[in-house]
Amino acid sequence: MSNPERKHIEQWVELERENILKDVQQLVRINSVREYSDTPDYPYGKGIAQALDFMLRRGEELGFKTENLQNHCGTISFGSAKESIGLFSHLDVVSVDDHWLFPPFEAYRTKDFIVGRGATDNKGPAIAVLYLLKYLSSCGYSPRHQILQYLGCNEES
Repeated sequence: MSNPERKHIEQWVELERENILKDVQQLVRINSVREYSDTPDYPYGKGIAQALDFMLRRGEELGFKTENLQNHCGTISFGSAKESIGLFSHLDVVSVDDHWLFPPFEAYRTKDFIVGRGATDNKGPAIAVLYLLKYLSSCGYSPRHQILQYLGCNEES
């Protein structure tokens, strides 16, 4: 990557930094530990469905096509080519133990870190992929393949 390209990316990320961090915090605040129930509308629990809804809503707000597959998973898509490339994330988190220094769903933020259940596995990376798609779209990039962000809801169990 040339220096002008790298500089452009760094400037864009700096402009979007607060939006990215805010979205990570909002997503981490959703308790998406799997709940076992027989409710067909929420196969993995309401919290996981809320996390999926948040991501799909943000995807739509950023101008992407989204699809909710009965709260089992969802997709955010960029481009309309016949062939696709998949980028995989998951929104469910493992259960919480008593060893947290901060409340696990508070999304406590220091200057350089967000502390909370799922911040690095895998909610933060899910937001990073969404903003990658936003960056590509804002640059006028026209992909040869449709890029699909798959949002899983049952990876941890």
